[in-house]
Amino acid sequence: LIVCLALLPISGPARVAHALITTFAFIVIATSMIVAKQRTRRLASRNRQLAYTDPLTGIANMRSLRERISTGPGRPSGDERPFALFAIDLDNFKQVNDRFDHSLGDRVLCAVSAALSEELESGDLAVRRGGDEFSVLVPNPAARDLEELRDRLQRAIVRARIATCPQVTPSGTVAYIRTRPGEELGVMMERADQAQHDAKVNSRDRRRGEKPQLAEPVYALHAEDAR
Repeated sequence: LIVCLALLPISGPARVAHALITTFAFIVIATSMIVAKQRTRRLASRNRQLAYTDPLTGIANMRSLRERISTGPGRPSGDERPFALFAIDLDNFKQVNDRFDHSLGDRVLCAVSAALSEELESGDLAVRRGGDEFSVLVPNPAARDLEELRDRLQRAIVRARIATCPQVTPSGTVAYIRTRPGEELGVMMERADQAQHDAKVNSRDRRRGEKPQLAEPVYALHAEDAR
């Protein structure tokens, strides 16, 4: 309207038509600039989402975990409250791809990711580290029962794997640590991985110790006993 009114006093044989045409052109250019800016913002938001999301499962990736830790409470300044960091992997997952195919393996990973996410609270972060390895970040461990959460995560993995591929060890190993003030992410992950390794070894030893000593061949047992 301002452009149109400014052009009307200009003398000329067709000043009204000239004013209307110029005003229309101005509106088209302004609208194009607004649309382009909005599209650029949406594209930037989409690119950021892709950069911080695992493309297969849709949960967070390691870049998201690094940023969350670096900007969380106590990093780089604040009251230095610790996190709880869970390390998770799927038992014998390689056999899924070896015995069946990678598409079934992908379905197992997606099902497990969804099951883990369902067990978390709003401030928690589920992360796929790569392959069959996951992490969960809990920002306020003092107010949480971490042992109970670990058990729920393990049960969630079992449910998801039984629903997708029960033929291959439908379980997962879950361990956690409490982070230390000022601790680097690499050190956190190493300690969490070591806790996970220890948990896996202890689980294997426990199962080996519970294995019954058979006095007769397995084929001679009843089906229910074998099961």
